[in-house]
Amino acid sequence: MIVFRNVSFAYPATQVFSDLNLSLEEDRINCILGPSGCGKSTLLNMLSGDIFPQSGKIENAEKRVSYVFQSPRLVPQITVLQNLDLILKSVVKDKAERRKRIVSALELVELENSGDMYPVQLSGGMAQRVALARAFLFPSRLLLMDEPFKGLDVALKKSIIGAFLSLYGREKKTVVFVTHDPDEAVTLGDKIFMLSDKPATVLAEFSVSEKQSERKIYDAELGKIKNEIYKISENR
Repeated sequence: MIVFRNVSFAYPATQVFSDLNLSLEEDRINCILGPSGCGKSTLLNMLSGDIFPQSGKIENAEKRVSYVFQSPRLVPQITVLQNLDLILKSVVKDKAERRKRIVSALELVELENSGDMYPVQLSGGMAQRVALARAFLFPSRLLLMDEPFKGLDVALKKSIIGAFLSLYGREKKTVVFVTHDPDEAVTLGDKIFMLSDKPATVLAEFSVSEKQSERKIYDAELGKIKNEIYKISENR
């Protein structure tokens, strides 16, 4: 379990966190839900080690981290296979083993015939699937996701979430997924932490017991949690 204990952080003109406390569960999807600008990305940057708390501490932080951003961030000059091989070279020396892992990951995201394509030849949805495969191929215990489904239409979002769950079903990681969308939160989160505006504190925590693959957005349990989220948002 990764624990934020009395964590505070401020930029020169903005107090982002003041004595933030939360516990991220291991090998589960932890969703950080909050309004734009509340500090969700700052929290991810602390977990990745790019910035550090100015007071308090993060216990049991992982040193090796995978990241999925809002945009795929693929290297445009090389193919899909080469993009994925690039992140494995430093940790898997055997070329045949790397190829085997890459092909398997591409099959899970339904891109097994796209390995020789360049990023410019991919649709936005295909590129984001490659980014998900890359994140799971890298041997890390912690996966950070910074609003990777933002701006996608409903059908494309459902497809990419399906690709993510296929990868996650094969290899569990501790996932920290940030969003401002309650539907995304209840669709994916095992634990949902609802943050306030800056300086951000945890307004509420929710647990969802049902497996992600079996959830429907109209289920009574999910509807109850969403209603609570909206009520808290109105009174924030």
